[in-house]
Amino acid sequence: MACCLAASLSTPQARAQFIDGHELHRWGEAFERRRQGLQSSKDSRDVQMFMGYVMGVWDATLAARDILCLPPQFESAQIYDLVVDHVRANPDKWALPGDYLVREAALRQLRCRQ
Repeated sequence: MACCLAASLSTPQARAQFIDGHELHRWGEAFERRRQGLQSSKDSRDVQMFMGYVMGVWDATLAARDILCLPPQFESAQIYDLVVDHVRANPDKWALPGDYLVREAALRQLRCRQ
């Protein structure tokens, strides 16, 4: 038992991966294809990665903050559209971290104006 536990602790089960704008763009394009009914079988994983990543960043860094003023009819899924549009419009920023681009998209569109 101890040998198995030691072996499992020394073998990495998951590896950390840096998600940049290039990856976010690729995932976002798969998301758009799905929305347009053009999804290929290869897009399924990318769509799920995009949705999970974007909502994870949203929940972890933006959702509980008072810096965003959401419109009355805002649905959380609308953040996907904001991110797809922002990343697509800024290819010069694709080398930046994906979480930065998600936050930037939200702040540019939803930041409270005072």
